[in-house]
Amino acid sequence: MREIKDVFNKKVNHENEFDVAAFYHENSEFTCLNVDSKLQKISDFYLLKKDPLNVTKDLFPFCEKVELLKFKKKWDFSNLKKLLFNRRTRRSFAFNKLSLQKISDFLNMSYGRKTVGDNILSTVPSGGALFPIHLYLFSINTALENGIYHYYFKNNYLDQIKVVKNMGDDIGKYLMIENLESKVPLYIVFTADLRDASLKYGNRAYRFALIEAGHIAQNMSLIAENMKWNSTLLGGFFDKDLAKMIGVNYNYEKPVYAIALGESV
Repeated sequence: MREIKDVFNKKVNHENEFDVAAFYHENSEFTCLNVDSKLQKISDFYLLKKDPLNVTKDLFPFCEKVELLKFKKKWDFSNLKKLLFNRRTRRSFAFNKLSLQKISDFLNMSYGRKTVGDNILSTVPSGGALFPIHLYLFSINTALENGIYHYYFKNNYLDQIKVVKNMGDDIGKYLMIENLESKVPLYIVFTADLRDASLKYGNRAYRFALIEAGHIAQNMSLIAENMKWNSTLLGGFFDKDLAKMIGVNYNYEKPVYAIALGESV
């Protein structure tokens, strides 16, 4: 296994960029030599976190809450094959105001809360059921006031983080949206908070967080297709600047993905 000095002391080039990725992958892998210590770490986690599945924390206790709405309409997901084959990236959006009802339905289906026995789970699988992904809504033309809102699946509400009157202009400073063909009424930014997951899985927690973000994004793409919304998934953004704009501590919580959403043109 390569040491960190072997990676970062090289002259930076395209090959070295891959070396950094390979270095992380190799240092988070399971092998027959380290698996016992990895499993012990997982066992120790449960001694530290007595009941991780039932802990519901309000991360923004001083924020005004926006209650999400119950399902008003049954969306028809009977033709899953059609949704899968029709799903694609669409970069044009009708700049129509998105209702709170549709936003509520979209969030509940894509990353919603469900209970299995005494455990609070979600519509996506998560490594160790720790659910490190948080969603931040950037409202530009919705029933919500323009600004940034936090959503976590365990709570059926949005935290109003901040009001940003010129959100539509500011978002381009942090997300790389040059390839979009029209204004977008709603962006959702995914962040990963790995503090709990790292206690259990060490460096491998980051892999699981990225996989989980992919699960959520796929749900969102299919649900958008069913609701006749367009969607574009975005992997380009200025990481620290975006975290600062949201107001999260970049040492613990990092942006990993984003999606642009709006009604079909």
